[in-house]
Amino acid sequence: MEKDHCSLDYYRQRLGQLSPLSAKRKQILRQIFSEVVRIAGDDVNLQLQLLIEQAKKLSGDGLDPIQKTLCEREILAQAMGILEASEKLWRNYEEQYQDAYAEAWLKTLEYFYRRYRDYNAQQAQVATWLNFRLKNEFKTQREKQYQQRQQVQSSTSEDDRQDLLAMMASPSYGQEAELMRRDIENWLQSDTELVGVTVKNQPAITAQLLLQRRFIEEVEWSQLAKEYGVAIATLSSFYERQCRGRLIAFMESNYDFIQPDTPINPCEHLRGLLGKKELRQNQFEQQLQEWIETESTLRELRLAQKPGITGQRLLQELLLTIRKSRQGLTQVAQSLGVEPGELERFYEFQLLPHILQFVHKNLSQSR
Repeated sequence: MEKDHCSLDYYRQRLGQLSPLSAKRKQILRQIFSEVVRIAGDDVNLQLQLLIEQAKKLSGDGLDPIQKTLCEREILAQAMGILEASEKLWRNYEEQYQDAYAEAWLKTLEYFYRRYRDYNAQQAQVATWLNFRLKNEFKTQREKQYQQRQQVQSSTSEDDRQDLLAMMASPSYGQEAELMRRDIENWLQSDTELVGVTVKNQPAITAQLLLQRRFIEEVEWSQLAKEYGVAIATLSSFYERQCRGRLIAFMESNYDFIQPDTPINPCEHLRGLLGKKELRQNQFEQQLQEWIETESTLRELRLAQKPGITGQRLLQELLLTIRKSRQGLTQVAQSLGVEPGELERFYEFQLLPHILQFVHKNLSQSR
């Protein structure tokens, strides 16, 4: 058995050594899958445990964060494919709650990708562990769907910090949340670039100051506007365009792309990438535009709910939108005629791996 595990370790390490763009990645992943089946036979639980074990071992392979995240996603995606194809995954057969189940399963997947290291084989089988999460998520989504059917809820504007604050407050993160908050405060004090980013004609209002007051101290917009003598719209627009993207980019680069309980906002993610100093120096935006126009894979990826929306079209719309003041995902969704949540999931689970590969290639060429 130990010898069998050595073969898995070999293929995992080979995967980590390959370029994100290498065509050999699919071949190595097939070999990993074949080895797992050879070792575990028809034992689905053992198959899942072996793949989770390999994902955990990536931390000791000395990979950079982008490569490590890509390898994790590829290996863990194999595990989830096995679970979905098995009879061990809990299912909902109530027709009226199929949407609630689909949403609950997506949230369970997001939880698994973020917290797979917490799995303990001595306490439960993998399916039991995830089914417990899935059932609880389903109850939450079913109740939410029921309430939505009982009353027409007015749409609410996006608060500039709710997604990240929700992540920081999530019990799934435990003590990590407080550590992250302290790290963010240290970053705000030490990153000199933040001091140089200011509101137009208001040099005293910097990105550093606004992130400290709004995100860390949670001061209301009305109070900030009164304190600095600037309109709320001016402050919130500056925060959206210049602060949030940098904050998210910092968190991604320091926490191996830890994601909140809900999918990431594509506009925020792209703003964060475009704001990275090391990428800007390499004419990243121009190269990104050229890649979007020429990459054939982006034309093949399609939104399931509306196949006319390809990966290429979505990225083009996102880039056009983030160049405009006070524009975001809501406007992109309205333009394309879909729900923002559908675009978030399409971006994270279909487009993000390809974007990470492109970023990795860009950074490698600049070194």
